[in-house]
Amino acid sequence: MEDKINKKKGYLLVDMVLALALISILFLGIGKSYSTYIKNNYYIKEKIKVAEIINSLAMELKHNISFEDLRSINSGTYKISSLKINDLINSDIKEFLRKNLILHNKNHNDLGWTINISHFDQYESIINIIYKNEKPYISENKEVKIYKFLEKSFQNLENPPQKEEEKHIY
Repeated sequence: MEDKINKKKGYLLVDMVLALALISILFLGIGKSYSTYIKNNYYIKEKIKVAEIINSLAMELKHNISFEDLRSINSGTYKISSLKINDLINSDIKEFLRKNLILHNKNHNDLGWTINISHFDQYESIINIIYKNEKPYISENKEVKIYKFLEKSFQNLENPPQKEEEKHIY
């Protein structure tokens, strides 16, 4: 009879160890999933913040920069903190870039905020706004095209447009 009791205790002990192992694996899985969710949520928020800043910076450059000012800067890649580029950006956006720690220019030359300016011809220039982070999924890139608008008057045209005849239907 004592053998039966010892066998039952042994099985009970094995069952408890298995149950404890399953519960610990379950909680470990839930904890790992939750920590991954929190980490990804943080990176998604940072990516959204960077995208919003790049979009506002692109709109700022597109609408508030004159074509002649842009042409005064040679083609090339510049850090946003450089003097040539700093004059093109509104002071509100510069202050916003300074306040956010993630957006500061990094010590490494490849990381941080850079602007790449390319002049194609006398009427078109392209500005690439680039943010590179150590984490490649936070890095972002936006292209802004700036055109010189040509003012044409009818006197300069060889064939001025013809007036359409008015048609009256009665």
